[in-house]
Amino acid sequence: MELKPGDGFLSFNPESKHERIINSVQRFWAYDNRSVYSHAGLIVDYERSTFEALGPPYWRIMSRNFDIAYSGLRVLIARHENMSDSIFEDAFSPIEERFTGRFYPVHRLLMLTLPPLAKVMFEGPG
Repeated sequence: MELKPGDGFLSFNPESKHERIINSVQRFWAYDNRSVYSHAGLIVDYERSTFEALGPPYWRIMSRNFDIAYSGLRVLIARHENMSDSIFEDAFSPIEERFTGRFYPVHRLLMLTLPPLAKVMFEGPG
């Protein structure tokens, strides 16, 4: 499958304790008691490089090769129908500059355990 800059992906690695815990908490809060994916990332170039927040052992926001990292895993690819290379580059450049190499945002995992708090933090009151 051809991947393009701006494609998003979801994945689940059953061998990762970190991802199994995330998946379990998501399943607990899900109305249908299901959770298939526990990780998300972005494809950033035609060489299939990713941009993602990686847990152990890296604990960093970084890039790696999609094919190597996700070979054999369950993955869902999402593409916005109006995405173009120029739109992606304009939007991604400031994000890449600001976040590459930063520590994994562990504190955000707490929002999985407190859905009402997560809703207020991202949608605002009312």
